[in-house]
Amino acid sequence: MSVVLDLSVPAGGRVRTTWRAAEGDPRGWIWVQHGFSRGARHVTGVAELLSAQGYVTVAPDIATLRPWRSMHDVTWLTSVATTIARAVEVGLLDDRGIPTAGPMIGVGHSAGAAMVAHAAMVLGSIHRGAESASMAGTAPADVAGLALLDPVDSVGRLFARALPSLDAVPIESLTCRPSRCNRQGILGDELARSGRLVVAHPHLNHGDPERIPAELRVNVVPAPSRAIAAVCGPPGSSGEVIALGEGLLTSVERCRSGA
Repeated sequence: MSVVLDLSVPAGGRVRTTWRAAEGDPRGWIWVQHGFSRGARHVTGVAELLSAQGYVTVAPDIATLRPWRSMHDVTWLTSVATTIARAVEVGLLDDRGIPTAGPMIGVGHSAGAAMVAHAAMVLGSIHRGAESASMAGTAPADVAGLALLDPVDSVGRLFARALPSLDAVPIESLTCRPSRCNRQGILGDELARSGRLVVAHPHLNHGDPERIPAELRVNVVPAPSRAIAAVCGPPGSSGEVIALGEGLLTSVERCRSGA
């Protein structure tokens, strides 16, 4: 079951969000963020896969090609993060048959990784502001972790700005072959040097995470995009895409369990 909601954003305008119900009792909720110049439809497979594992998912459409409302507009992105968090807090989806519960996990592909990192920073700040000073320096109770798919920082360095506030938040990264599409894998290398868990998938190109299907079976993996392959290099096989999806599920589960 899925519901599309256009949420009013205090900083101006609206953000379109696609919510998917968890199969069974919700184990938490996951923010699934597409990359720059893409849309929520490009991470449909990822969102449906995670919903099948018992997570409520929300996939926002971030207007990446308009400077006044894009991944470059920090004020607007902060407002989007608080708007989505508020929708969960007040149970906005409950009346629509999608009850949400538990901590948030961020899953971001490409520059979507920067957006979910920024959202985690914002939610952590809200949480720490609501709790006693003794909470300072601990992981925000409402952010369980980040599982990133070939992450790339935004032009405005959203990820770099957020990272110092996320010391206690688990962050794992699944990286693809270095190319100009992922800025030669710079962010993955930086995360590895900082001690974060980074798992390389060198046979996949930067667009392959968008091919992760809702069911991890080789015969349902979407065909690769010729346009993306022309820029990002040869795509991976169906089996390698399935392995990436399995790795994502493992990362999400580690985030949830605090392992």
